[in-house]
Amino acid sequence: PTPSNTAPAPAPTPSPAPTVPGPKLNEKGEQIPVGNGGVTSGYHWTQSLYETTVYVKAPENIKGKDIEYSLTATTVSLKVKGQAEPLLAGEFPHAVRVDER
Repeated sequence: PTPSNTAPAPAPTPSPAPTVPGPKLNEKGEQIPVGNGGVTSGYHWTQSLYETTVYVKAPENIKGKDIEYSLTATTVSLKVKGQAEPLLAGEFPHAVRVDER
């Protein structure tokens, strides 16, 4: 039998959420591209000739099933289900290929 006067083990401390880097500016106040991408207040991205990766800061405790995502040749939208304000939404200046997801 286990003694009843032993304290339970402490719960593990959650890791801090990763931080989104702020934009770096040149001497004219213009944004310097990051990894051939950029930074905004809500997301940052990198891109190559073949791929674009967008990092969006989502609210804590959000799971993939809580996200609504739409990508067309001319628009992108990313939001938490049930919330009116999107995490990311916009129109592309030129059509993009969406045949690979």
